[in-house]
Amino acid sequence: MLVFGHRILFEDAPELTLPSSGHEPQALGTLSVRSAPLPKFSYFTSPIPHSLQRVRFGASVPIGEIDASSEVLMEVAGVVRLAWIPSESVILYEPGDAYRPERLRFWIFHTFLPLILRIGGRFQILHVGAVEIAGRAQIFMAPSFGGKSTLTDYFHRQGHPLLGDDTLGAMGKEDEAFLAVPSWPFHRPYRQAETLGDFTTNFRDLPLPFGTIFLLERAAPDAPIAFRRIEGVEKFRALRLGSFFRLAFLQEREFPLYGALARSLRVEAVSLPWERARIPEFHARLLERVHRG
Repeated sequence: MLVFGHRILFEDAPELTLPSSGHEPQALGTLSVRSAPLPKFSYFTSPIPHSLQRVRFGASVPIGEIDASSEVLMEVAGVVRLAWIPSESVILYEPGDAYRPERLRFWIFHTFLPLILRIGGRFQILHVGAVEIAGRAQIFMAPSFGGKSTLTDYFHRQGHPLLGDDTLGAMGKEDEAFLAVPSWPFHRPYRQAETLGDFTTNFRDLPLPFGTIFLLERAAPDAPIAFRRIEGVEKFRALRLGSFFRLAFLQEREFPLYGALARSLRVEAVSLPWERARIPEFHARLLERVHRG
């Protein structure tokens, strides 16, 4: 199976490589992962709290000058050091004292791969949950603990193919329609740090057209479910807030891309009652809305 459209090969930990889904000839690329001494880096960010760990980034050039040809480092304190070598399409790693193979896969899939795809300029990474309905990516956007994983898990359990439990790629250019690029075939019916969740084979791992981004707004348990189309500056702000792991050295250069996303994608705010018993009602309402167009 593919991760953000790429085949990821763990050379010295083959048990981490995902099983084939038969789509490899259409993959966007293949990346190798192997244990090896990392090159030296001269430029670093300050440590950043992320997924209950301390993370910092480094580069072979000044941080503000990082581009698609730059070698990039990510250090997860005490766990693992990862380096992207673009000339070889390889991720090198050095294990720390708290290293485990599952943590290696988590940090590559969850954070490092999305980062290097963003740096490469072809992708934006949205902090959303997503499933396939009617041949398109239907997306749930909310702040952390805002319900997107719960809804994604429910829709997936109703048979809708998973596109992403936590993130989704948006691939395209400013003058063309964007495609949704599924992240990884894991979903979390629970919240636990440094875990991708449960593996699923009901995963659509190749890019497909965007449907609607549903921006979840918490409402009283007995409130009606209501949809509202978002346009203009409000849509731009919603998409910016939905960015995954915002880093200062990327934000300024991404403004044109967010403008293009805002022009390309449909966004609707949803007043969603904060009550698990109402989720089947929301599921039925959303299916009706999607199929009606």
